Amino acid sequence: MPSKPVFAAPYETIMIRALDLQSKPLSIADLAGRAGRWVRPNLKLIFLVLFVPELIYHLSWEAFSWLLEKQGMGAFLSWPGVALVASLLVLILSLYEIAARCVAIWFLIIAKEVEFSKALSRARKARLLLVFFPTIVNELLVALPFGFLLLIANEIDKLGHKAHGLGLDLVILNGFLFLLLWTVPFKAIFMANMAAAFTILAREESIASGLKKVIYFCRRAPHTVLYAILAFALIASIIEVPSMLAIVAENIIKATITFDKELIEWAAAIVRILISAGMVLISLGFEIAAAALLDNELRIRLDGCDIIEGINRLANKPA
Repeated sequence: MPSKPVFAAPYETIMIRALDLQSKPLSIADLAGRAGRWVRPNLKLIFLVLFVPELIYHLSWEAFSWLLEKQGMGAFLSWPGVALVASLLVLILSLYEIAARCVAIWFLIIAKEVEFSKALSRARKARLLLVFFPTIVNELLVALPFGFLLLIANEIDKLGHKAHGLGLDLVILNGFLFLLLWTVPFKAIFMANMAAAFTILAREESIASGLKKVIYFCRRAPHTVLYAILAFALIASIIEVPSMLAIVAENIIKATITFDKELIEWAAAIVRILISAGMVLISLGFEIAAAALLDNELRIRLDGCDIIEGINRLANKPA
């Protein structure tokens, strides 16, 4: 696959490997394999472009959790309430920036732009909040039950030392089970949103025509779309398993370490955030490529774009 230079600062020395958009129908497994193979040579670009907003996203989640855990019901009063709302706003803004940078990478992949700065500027002019609204709602739907769980844990702990940390045990156990049960459905919603966003923002000229194309894909090939979304979501969830293990390890450290407890807790939290951000970036790179490959696959299967391109090549071939 040829490489394309990204000329805009601060990425002058970074090369983006072109995504190998197939010219014949492939299986979903083949698409997943191609998406995975695209991620490895582009890891440096993915981390440079997406690490900062992804880190801010994780820190906003951390602030939201810390406020509820430390303040309890008081988190809704006075300055903690303002900070709680601010953490959610920062979370939404970080999601907006992540979405803009994903769209910018798509523009580079399909050669709509050759400079990252221009691609990012063009992406920010799109109606990202509208197109990625399902993802934002999904995040808030996660925040509500997670916050409720933390409040219950806090209230149990406040019953006294007789509880022996029962509240924290509850949030650790239920939080991990909740994470396992929610991860794949959460990823499926996000993957579906990414696939639709690629079609709407990168391949079509308007949101209206993009929505029509998405509906057309879903009506003509519902099983292919559903199978692909679930398969890609499962793969992305597996990629993020180290993040779950980091949460478990952090909670074990908190429960067993007695010396320099506050310092150890902060150090464990920082390591966990960095691991989580790194794993999410790898899965996000996979989802960026998978969305583009799925759109191309559906166009081949339903529109016969591979046949049209072959005819055009023959027509333009010199005699």
